[in-house]
Amino acid sequence: MPPQQAPLPPAPGKLQLKQGYFPGKDGVQLFYRIVGSGKDTIVFVHGGPIGIEDGALDMEVIAERGYTFIAFDQRGVARSELVRDTTKLGIDSYVDDLEALRRFFGISKLSLIGLSWGSGVSSFYAYKYPNHVERMALISPMWTTPQDRAERWAKIKSVLGPEVALKTKVVDSLWYVAKDDQIQAVWKTYDSLQLPYAVIDPSHLDRARGTIHTYSPKALRNVDIAWKYAWGPVGNFRPMLKQIQVPTVVIEGEQTIVSKEAIKQYIYNMPNAKMVWIPDAGHMFWLDQPKAALDALDNFFKSIRN
Repeated sequence: MPPQQAPLPPAPGKLQLKQGYFPGKDGVQLFYRIVGSGKDTIVFVHGGPIGIEDGALDMEVIAERGYTFIAFDQRGVARSELVRDTTKLGIDSYVDDLEALRRFFGISKLSLIGLSWGSGVSSFYAYKYPNHVERMALISPMWTTPQDRAERWAKIKSVLGPEVALKTKVVDSLWYVAKDDQIQAVWKTYDSLQLPYAVIDPSHLDRARGTIHTYSPKALRNVDIAWKYAWGPVGNFRPMLKQIQVPTVVIEGEQTIVSKEAIKQYIYNMPNAKMVWIPDAGHMFWLDQPKAALDALDNFFKSIRN
């Protein structure tokens, strides 16, 4: 299906803003957003796959520190072409879309921020295109083995407790029977049950600069398809991490609800990776501690450049 529309906030402060589309793998139309005009360029790879509302809009304020910040909606979601051909929704397609972005904007080597699922895409990209990556920041990264994935969801379920888990199950059951004019409310209810546990103070969720609840019904329904076929083929990729030589920082909140040991697998396996824990912050640490999050990223990118 063709790209969909959804509202976006203005650029932070007086930063320059440019938005448009570029052709990804197989000519799939992908929406991009560029904030700032600094000498150093950072490319943000969002989680989900959901859209740039998943962290990118919150992080783009780093452009005020002298960067050009590029984010894009991945294939199948948000404002990009809503791919439904499941043969075009595997990890390789997402990796090659990132390479298409690099070529489109004429960037010699990418500086990447990968969030959650985006950390996986960034890692696979660095493995496939090692000469095209200068540095990576993996924030609240995804699991690296199917076992870690199962343990993560089991722990989250235990943190939520039986009452919230039951309510979540009820909301899940509505997903496939809800009408188009109801699907946004269903997703909003789901997030209201899950997201408060990803921050140390639920009021911090109000700091988010965007929400997926404004996506079109078609785009929201396609998220489910993208999740199934993007995550499905991704198995144990710890052995792959050992081959990635790119300077990397892994950042997570000290009070995250996911397994810290699973997060540490990145630094255990990547030769040039280091760990940074953000104090007084949960899994969505950039909402709990915005300045500390930006400081950690800025310090890393500048130290590698210097």
